[in-house]
Amino acid sequence: MLKTTNQNDEMDDPHVQRLFNEIKDGSRIRVILRLRPMSKIEMSRRSRRCIEIHEGARNFTVDSPLDGEFDFCYDQVLDSDTTQDAMFTEVGNPVVQNVLAGINCSVITYGATMSG
Repeated sequence: MLKTTNQNDEMDDPHVQRLFNEIKDGSRIRVILRLRPMSKIEMSRRSRRCIEIHEGARNFTVDSPLDGEFDFCYDQVLDSDTTQDAMFTEVGNPVVQNVLAGINCSVITYGATMSG
């Protein structure tokens, strides 16, 4: 059960109630992907972008010249031109709001530093 310092008052907040409903039966894990921009080497070789993000920004297709097309689905897919501010708005801010509501949260990131 969700425990906070003042649970009765906080449960009246619709945001907290929605989060409580999402996590009461287990943890809520979201997987969000931000695509990296093409590297200078890729651009100098006149490589083509092989990823197509589909409507709704949850699915994308990788079109490999050698292996064909592969479809992937995530909770959210952000394009390579997504700014750090937009990333925080989409990913970080909801986590901060959850922490302030008394819900244990974490953000785990993976990727090479300065890769995009």
